[in-house]
Amino acid sequence: YLAGDVRFYDWFTGRATLQMLNAARGNGHGDEINRLQRVFDLDLDKRVRSYSRGMKQKLGLIQALMHRPRLLILDEPTTALDPLIREALYRELRATADDGRTVLFSSHTLTEVEALCDEVAIVRAGRLIECEKIAVLRERAVRRVELRFDPARSIMSLPHGMHILSRQEGRLVAAWTGEVQVLLDWLAGTGVDDVIIAPPDLEDLFLAYYSDDAKVAAA
Repeated sequence: YLAGDVRFYDWFTGRATLQMLNAARGNGHGDEINRLQRVFDLDLDKRVRSYSRGMKQKLGLIQALMHRPRLLILDEPTTALDPLIREALYRELRATADDGRTVLFSSHTLTEVEALCDEVAIVRAGRLIECEKIAVLRERAVRRVELRFDPARSIMSLPHGMHILSRQEGRLVAAWTGEVQVLLDWLAGTGVDDVIIAPPDLEDLFLAYYSDDAKVAAA
């Protein structure tokens, strides 16, 4: 387990901290500690009080991973990590899952969720409002569509499944839910000058869940 705000004994070195935890877990994890120390590039001979927030996060990750647990629970594990170390962590988590073990982690970074997760649980105000496979959520995710057209030409009738996000002279930005072919058939008859269709965006889907839940709570 790795807490979101991990704390250690400030007067211990990183090495002493891991040695204590190794002993508490029955010893035998020294090789894995050494491997993870290299993976996360952490100086274990400094006292924890001198560690930056990112270094403390690395120490927390090593202590959570070092005994190869069957269930790994991480709360915002990439906090304060630089991009290279973040990628190293992603590789470790993928390897953990490939080994048949379970990783449960919380994150507000949706690109991280898309890159790593097989299943996603969405929590709103302490309630679980969705639990689904990432592939299914991608199918539900909306596409962002941007149209550019001659301002003299008016686009009045919109197909079912298109919701306008913003509209300016000669430009329309909308969210699309539904089959792509239906959208393409409609576009073929509009005479637009240019169109951008972005890939499905989970962030918009998450925001829709939060917005709908807020409306229900207020009702």
